Amino acid sequence: MFDMLEKTMLTEIVQIQKELNTADFVVEIDGQIYGEIHVDGDFVTGRGFVVGNYNGTKFQLTPQTLGLIENGKKYKPHTINIDNKLVGGVYQTTVSTGLFSSMDYHYMNLYDKAYELYGIGLGKDGFANCLYWHDKQLAEINTDMVVYNDLHRYHIYTEKKEDVLLCILYCMYMYVLTAFLPGRKVVKSVEKHYLKSTNRKLLAKYNPDFKKKCEGVKVGKV
Repeated sequence: MFDMLEKTMLTEIVQIQKELNTADFVVEIDGQIYGEIHVDGDFVTGRGFVVGNYNGTKFQLTPQTLGLIENGKKYKPHTINIDNKLVGGVYQTTVSTGLFSSMDYHYMNLYDKAYELYGIGLGKDGFANCLYWHDKQLAEINTDMVVYNDLHRYHIYTEKKEDVLLCILYCMYMYVLTAFLPGRKVVKSVEKHYLKSTNRKLLAKYNPDFKKKCEGVKVGKV
């Protein structure tokens, strides 16, 4: 468990290793490690299996077909286990925003609560992934524009420490969905990612002042 820390909480998911079919991360809060995550890859299918722990809580993301919601398209669904119990699932889907427009988002059902994560390209300012429960924003997860040596980093801003595990699950789902490539080992590389979102309904999900609201959140026991 955490000891109380009287300062702002910044949570980062930091990749420390990428081998041919595996990857490893640590969970850092204000520079201290509070969790570890391991990813195993299937070279044939390209799928990623996630096993980790955060603050004493064990979790797994396993690729397979979900039966949580039958409406809409499901892309790369994963089930979620926490402390060896099946508690939900996550997948990418698409919603129409107009006659000729649509937007993708990540849907998660966790303990019978529905969450949505919207990825927004901010051009030279990077990427913001905004996490919602109904119409309330719970967190913002930022990813870097430049990735060195295929080692990724996720920056989590949230008002409540209870939402950190939820954000970690989303970070790892984003990683296995778009960044994890089993069978590829990179020694030295520089990858630059640039995206400027233009969909108005998607841009409306981004609140540039949200991170300021996260200042002063204390890390404590969960």
